[in-house]
Amino acid sequence: AEEGADRVEDVLAAHQPGYLLILYGANDVIMRQAPMDIVGHLREIVQAAKTNQTIPVVATLTPMTEGLSIFQGGVDAVNTGIVQMCISEDVLVVRLDAAFGDGTGLLKLDHLHPNDAGQQLIAQTFYDALNPDPDADPDKAVRRGSISPALPGADSGRPAERRLSGQPLLGAHTQ
Repeated sequence: AEEGADRVEDVLAAHQPGYLLILYGANDVIMRQAPMDIVGHLREIVQAAKTNQTIPVVATLTPMTEGLSIFQGGVDAVNTGIVQMCISEDVLVVRLDAAFGDGTGLLKLDHLHPNDAGQQLIAQTFYDALNPDPDADPDKAVRRGSISPALPGADSGRPAERRLSGQPLLGAHTQ
């Protein structure tokens, strides 16, 4: 997450995305970084996106299984912090933890990175969060804030249509 925080301003300046999809922290958990530090770096990314008038969308971490299950407590602590941070920052949180469940059939043999099915689930879960279905499972995406034409700086010269259409969906990063 620290690496993402260090480079986010350059990425935002270079691409001026309407949305920034954020998924960082799993490697930090393995490196035994404190959950509050990881969430602090994610908050820096969120605030940089807001300053850039980009809509940040933050995902919780996916589970760690098998040999990496010793880190699951850290993942759970980070996920709790992510949800709390998204509430306080009034941004959308995408509940990949809920979507993945125990991770069965969704992770590569390293028990950390998503396989093809896991990648598809991540994409679908982000899509569903950005295009909510009133009948969808509310545990998979908790909406905080809004995506509307009344965005701060909407008259900044960047067309609101581009921002609202989600073009480009730049910044997705999987752990």
